[in-house]
Amino acid sequence: MSDLQPWEKALSKFLTKWKYQQKTVGVLVCGSFITGSPTKQSDLDVHIVLSADTSFRERGNQIVDGILIEYFANPPAQIEQYFKEDFESYSRVAMVQFLTGYIISDPHGIVHQLKVKAKEWFDRPLPSLNESILELEKYSLWDMRDNLIALNAGKSPSFLCSFHHYLFKLVDLYRKYLGYDVIKPDKIYEIFTSQSYRWKYLLPPFPDEEFGNLVVQALQVTSDGERVDIFTELVNHIFKQWKGFTIHGWEFHSPLSI
Repeated sequence: MSDLQPWEKALSKFLTKWKYQQKTVGVLVCGSFITGSPTKQSDLDVHIVLSADTSFRERGNQIVDGILIEYFANPPAQIEQYFKEDFESYSRVAMVQFLTGYIISDPHGIVHQLKVKAKEWFDRPLPSLNESILELEKYSLWDMRDNLIALNAGKSPSFLCSFHHYLFKLVDLYRKYLGYDVIKPDKIYEIFTSQSYRWKYLLPPFPDEEFGNLVVQALQVTSDGERVDIFTELVNHIFKQWKGFTIHGWEFHSPLSI
């Protein structure tokens, strides 16, 4: 026991007291304690696989020996459903957790089977944004840029909040268009600048290097005027990939929703 890492000792204590031990058929841990470089704020993500006849799912948190354990207890079919739901939401997060996770217990090979399923979903290209969505998003990008110009001109205290909100929306939209995995707001800089960070989460380099460089600049400029300029560059860069956009005369027809 003395050779175990602190997180392993904490997990062992947690599992010993786990209330659904009789229904547990496998355990997998993932996150920075497994992939590397945990911080004082890192938690230990634990997937507890319940028997197939389980009629519930549960998630929760417990602090054991100073380590926050975030657990997810699901039967196999529910975990596969998460793979499907994430994929349809332009995300591979659930798959990556299983692919990068470490198996603690798997007496029947069920967790291994889920890893295989995760790889099958992971290898699929993410869905493409259809032309109607792209056309609407062109206007959305133009509108965000126009709002920033107005907020900056009026020296609004809301400018900085709006800038970062719009920047994240722009990045999220473009990564979906390119079929790239989820980019969380607290990890934007690392994903565009750190190969080692991307490796931890099975992420390739961002497919548009010029766009990535502009995003990094957007995170580093210090004046509101520079932020407007760099946001405009980002919008124009996307418009260039999407065959341009002109606000005058723009129209969009769609069926009624009633």
